[in-house]
Amino acid sequence: MIVNTKEILLRNGKKIIFRSPDIGEAEKLLLAFRAFSETSPYILTTPESAQKMTVEDEIKFIKSHNESSSAFVMIAEYGTEIVGISSFAAYKDSKRKHRGALGITLHPDFRGQGLGTMKMKSIIENAKKITGLLSIELSVMSPNSTAHNIYKKLGFQQVGHHPKAFLLSDGHFADDILMQLWIGPNN
Repeated sequence: MIVNTKEILLRNGKKIIFRSPDIGEAEKLLLAFRAFSETSPYILTTPESAQKMTVEDEIKFIKSHNESSSAFVMIAEYGTEIVGISSFAAYKDSKRKHRGALGITLHPDFRGQGLGTMKMKSIIENAKKITGLLSIELSVMSPNSTAHNIYKKLGFQQVGHHPKAFLLSDGHFADDILMQLWIGPNN
């Protein structure tokens, strides 16, 4: 699914564009994701696994999301620089197709300026366009209190908690907090 291009202003006045990438930007997207993985301890992809990803993998990822009716990838762009990447996909099996999950990561220099909140709002707005989708889900590592607070502010409810679900690179464990935003009828 191609998302509508949208321009937003950060608190500091910087103009950011939200849009879908095209396959010609696969290498640029991959390089940005690799860089973000170096400073994003709370995403599942480690810097080591990001280095193993190929441009061909990224082309397949972009193409599958852009051509899907139940998934999308969205970048945040400042000038010509990618400063945020997010993706959303509804589950494909019949018992879970009413649910979808998201991932989001931001350039470290653009954190704390409202970009995460605005990106989440845009993800929710675009996910609501997916036919049959009733629930938006995410997983957040317990030390990531900033993200957890943004999700709560946007209406996500904690629906699960898995203690010591993640072993971080520093040797500490993090709990997995499962959250859901119900966008369907109240049943």
